[in-house]
Amino acid sequence: MARVVIEQRGGVWQIIPHQSEMSGMRSRRENNRGELIREWARRKGAHGKPHWADDPDHPSIVAANDEVVTFECAQPFVIWVGADPDLQPQGVATSPFLWTAPQLGAPNTLVSARVVPAASEQIFYKTCAAVFDGTKFVPVDPDMICGF
Repeated sequence: MARVVIEQRGGVWQIIPHQSEMSGMRSRRENNRGELIREWARRKGAHGKPHWADDPDHPSIVAANDEVVTFECAQPFVIWVGADPDLQPQGVATSPFLWTAPQLGAPNTLVSARVVPAASEQIFYKTCAAVFDGTKFVPVDPDMICGF
């Protein structure tokens, strides 16, 4: 299971791997770094490489096929995961979970979903969320790599 938190750090809302998952997800990405960058370039992704390629500390969310991913937040939130708009889409999985609509999360609850095998055709996804901070919805968005 891949555990992901939506939380405020230093006044900025972030979607990041849970502390217990951070090093494992970073290792999965870095162990496949060359292959991921080549795939990005092959598909004519923006800037010739993923935006995390120049930042080894960038907290990417990495999930394998058939892995359950849980998103959690202390505040109400809405989450969507779709194909990364910075490169040409590939395959049928426009969402690694085959979501057709954003998912709603109540405070202190989990939104869980299983990565479908077809996600490995697209590989690169963008995770977007909006968190209600008590007065307004705040947008939050990192990247997600699925199928590795």
